[in-house]
Order: sequence, then C-alpha cells, then structure tokens
Amino acid sequence: MCIANINLVSGVWDFLNTPFMGSFAGAFFAFTFGIVAYNYTKRRERFKTHHDAVVKSEQLLNRHLNQISGNAFLLKGALETYSKGAFSENVLTPLENPDFLPDFYNLEIMDKYMDYSSLVHKVNHDMNAWNRSNDRLFTAALSGTVPQADIATNRKSLAERTEQIVHHLEDLMQETYTLGGYVREFLKFNKMGWFADLEPIQEIAISPEKSEKERKKFVKESEETMEKDREGRLKKYRI
Repeated sequence: MCIANINLVSGVWDFLNTPFMGSFAGAFFAFTFGIVAYNYTKRRERFKTHHDAVVKSEQLLNRHLNQISGNAFLLKGALETYSKGAFSENVLTPLENPDFLPDFYNLEIMDKYMDYSSLVHKVNHDMNAWNRSNDRLFTAALSGTVPQADIATNRKSLAERTEQIVHHLEDLMQETYTLGGYVREFLKFNKMGWFADLEPIQEIAISPEKSEKERKKFVKESEETMEKDREGRLKKYRI
C-alpha cells in the first residue's frame, strides 16, 4: 500500500514537473496577478476621482464665499445709489457651479452637493436677471425718452428686488458654511494613501455634531479672510 502511494506521489510529481505544467502554472499565475492588479488599479482610480472631486468642492466653496461677499457688497452699494435717486453701474458676477456629481462615490455627499448646487443655480439666475434690469434702467435714464415718474417707479421696484437678492446671498452664504464644514470633516475620513482605495467610501457618514463643529471653525477662518478682502474693496472704491 505504501509503495503504491509512493508511486502515485512520484507520478504526480513527475507530471507537475514537466515543461508543460511549468508553463501552464506560470501563465495561470500571470493571469491571476493581472486580474488582481487591474482590479486594484481601477478601484484606486475610482477612489482618486472621488477624492479629487471632494477636494475641488472644498476649494470651490472657499471661492464662493468671496464671490458671494463681493456680489452682496455691490448690491448694497447699488441700494445706496438708488436711495439718492441715482443709478448703479455695478455688474454682478455669477458663481461658478461645476457638476462634480458624476465623480462622487458617496451618496451622502452627492445629496448635499446637489441641493447646494441647485441653490447656487437659483441665485445665479437672480443675479443675471438683476444685471439685465439694472442695465435697462440705466440705459432708459440716459436716453431721456422715458418719463421720470416711470424711471422712479422702476428704480423703486428694482431696489426692492435688490434687497431680496441680498437676502438670498446671505442665505447662500450660510449654506456654503454648512456644506464647507461637512466637506472639511468628510476629508478627514477620506484621505489618499496606498490602500485608500480599499476604504468603503460609500459608507462614510458624517455626524451632525462633527459637521457643526467643523462649520464653526470654517466660519471663523473665513470671516477673518473676508474682512480683509472687504477692507481692500472699500479702499479701492474710496480712491
């Protein structure tokens, strides 16, 4: 019995030790390694695309704060001009609103960014409409063909609309802080690394408490920066 087993093992070894089996084993190993490497590469690319989108969204929110502040400054200046019976030559600049949704791989951040992007779209629509109305009023006043009573009525109406847009920008500012705090906290759990692609990014969820804590930090840092920018704009307009 032992001799038979020994002969069987010897025969199997001789079979496995043939050039054919050596080539087959090498090819099989290369094939398996190729699949694993391909899967790893794709997963890492997927993670990097997602991570880059989150980083870009944080950078975008920082720019939005300055853009919102700048447009609100111009609108308040226009209101002051209207109150004196004059006209404003200010032009509002719409906010950037790129579509990062296809690059995100976390449903929570997708939902939050989609809601925020919709709000930005609405505010941009309001500012574009204001630019057109303000330009038409300015042109009509210069033409001298429109009765002063009509111009005064339109100016009053535009001033009321201007106040509404200022409030919309203030609301958007608060939403920017909220999303900014969330994104900054999200990035703490969503760091790049050699094995970052293996993290379950779809399952990352940020608690309201952590998001609010980071929001407060974001507000403090941003307000200090915007105050310096505001002082710079005031100096510019006083010259």
